[in-house]
Amino acid sequence: LPKYYCDYCEKQFNDTPAMRKKHFESRSHRMTVKMHYDSFKDAGERLIEESLKAPCHNMLKYGRCEYGAHCKYSHVFMRSQSALATLPPSLMPPPPSGHDPAEINAAEWG
Repeated sequence: LPKYYCDYCEKQFNDTPAMRKKHFESRSHRMTVKMHYDSFKDAGERLIEESLKAPCHNMLKYGRCEYGAHCKYSHVFMRSQSALATLPPSLMPPPPSGHDPAEINAAEWG
């Protein structure tokens, strides 16, 4: 029987329609594919998505979560939006047009 190798999960199994369907519909495969495509997203976009999710109560209460990256709740907690305003420019996302080197103040960038 031929074998099928899933590049996302790095698993090999018998290549039958039933086995492929079972694998593709599995939670672990779907989460691995999601994590793969999420790795190509912009950090700002991922932060916005995380902020729209409900907070993870385990992370809030215990500081850890048994589901880790597979948790359906957010592990990112924004203390306040004003905290972002206090970040140095070097930690802020660049403007769409990029930074103008002539306008960069070295003292502010640390």
